[in-house]
Amino acid sequence: MRKMTKLSLVACITMATTQGFSADTLAGAFSEGKVSGEIKSQYFQKEVSDKKVNIWTNGGNLSYVTGDFYGLKAGATFQVASVTASDLDNATTAYDNDQNVSGAVLSEAYLAYTLGNTTAKVGRQYISTPLVAGSGSRIFKESFEGIVISNTDLPNTTIVAAYVDKFQGRTDVATKNMLFSTGGEPKQFLILSKFKMVLILYM
Repeated sequence: MRKMTKLSLVACITMATTQGFSADTLAGAFSEGKVSGEIKSQYFQKEVSDKKVNIWTNGGNLSYVTGDFYGLKAGATFQVASVTASDLDNATTAYDNDQNVSGAVLSEAYLAYTLGNTTAKVGRQYISTPLVAGSGSRIFKESFEGIVISNTDLPNTTIVAAYVDKFQGRTDVATKNMLFSTGGEPKQFLILSKFKMVLILYM
């Protein structure tokens, strides 16, 4: 009888502790959300056909992630960029794959659910794994759309199972080149036709 009482007390304490880190209402989850962002300014110069060409691009991003609501979280990231100055008269495509971009795009819009050491994230999101990862070294960070499930039950090991079918590159041209496709509007999430399922086990 005494043993059962102790177990019940431990269970009550565990439940109270778990709920203490979670908002009681959806309104509370949104009010406990966090906003973060960056301001970026990047200048590049290289030689094309014996002529130096440069580009100066400015922009940034703004992210919002809700507080925890019984394991659920939602997040969104908005990216914006503008070519401030360039010298591309004789090399108009010199930076089309990485920096020649002006506009805005919603790069993250996801819903995540965490249970124990397992998290499932659905929607537009940044992905960083040894096999699939979005580069953030240019003005626009690459993003994907799909479902990503990760688990860390094994010591020093992360297991990731993902289904990805859309991709947003650094620019419209970069996205088209990645997809071996033509057409489409700038910075749209286009179908990634040759890349569907990923299963990764890494340390």
